[in-house]
Amino acid sequence: MKSASKFILLLAILLSVSCKPSPQKAEDYYDQISLPVKNVLVKEDKLIQIINADTVKDKKGASILKKLESEPSFGKHKELDLAYNNFKMQITTSLNTLKQIPDFDNKAVLKNTAIALLNTYDSIAQNEYAQLITITKIPASQYTNANDDKLLELTEIIDNKLQVRISAFTKEVKLFAADYKFKLAKDSI
Repeated sequence: MKSASKFILLLAILLSVSCKPSPQKAEDYYDQISLPVKNVLVKEDKLIQIINADTVKDKKGASILKKLESEPSFGKHKELDLAYNNFKMQITTSLNTLKQIPDFDNKAVLKNTAIALLNTYDSIAQNEYAQLITITKIPASQYTNANDDKLLELTEIIDNKLQVRISAFTKEVKLFAADYKFKLAKDSI
């Protein structure tokens, strides 16, 4: 009798440990994690569009900030500031959202990788993007080749820092999807 109850208890423990959440639950969790990241990417894209609206390509293909003397810059500065502030606010909002999401199947690797990515975005927004915005606002009469060089350097730094984190996040997403046996949409992160 004792061995039968021990067997049932052991069986119950094994069943509870061996049962993974369903692929649908895992996919829902992935969606919950990826949405805050996607929201940051949307705000960053908007900011980049505004910055790129003021750039042209030189004959060698390098980005050079376009300065039009006849065009009033106040409206553009306001639009740029708004996009930059929206970007920073979205990072904060998305980080807070991610931190509130519970672990999945007693694992937090996917969530922590997403948080690390957004922490990198936060650092870049406060540093490199802030410098980029400052350069973008320099009046045409004061803009120099050194400003172009700094602009190109900053964009390269941003790209390099983000590439590392985006690669790590993408890798974890693929591992998570494979582990829980669901397919990622083609347009997912």
